Amino acid sequence: MEGTATSYKYACSHLMQFLNKEYNLSDIPFTALDRSFIDKYDLHLRTDCRLGAGTILHLTTLLMTVIRRAKSAGILTSNPFAGYEAERPAREIKYLTEQELERIMSTPLHNRKLYHIRDLFLFSCFTGIPIRGYVPLVGWRSRGCRGRHFMD
Repeated sequence: MEGTATSYKYACSHLMQFLNKEYNLSDIPFTALDRSFIDKYDLHLRTDCRLGAGTILHLTTLLMTVIRRAKSAGILTSNPFAGYEAERPAREIKYLTEQELERIMSTPLHNRKLYHIRDLFLFSCFTGIPIRGYVPLVGWRSRGCRGRHFMD
């Protein structure tokens, strides 16, 4: 929940910056939102803020969620995002080379738990099954630390 709130605060700060720069406003009624507004906001995020496609997709998706809720509550009658498609970043899939896998397999480790973790990683590499899919089966707990997960 905390991460979601942080995301919405970040999105809100960009939206407020845009409203101030483009319209000299600190707030805008839902009914004033139209496709032109969305296109200008997208352009602002790309040019003025110099954000990447992934961040722009995230920010516009959050705004789209708020718009969708306003529409379902009857506040809006039309969707200003109709026809809008945010640019999706190209996904680069990286693979380990045979030499890299060999190096991982032959590196001596100083802790028995690290051997288990390496075995799980290698199993994942060779089978394509993500670690999170079978870690619960081996009885390890996952604990969070600042949004990251580690194995106990």
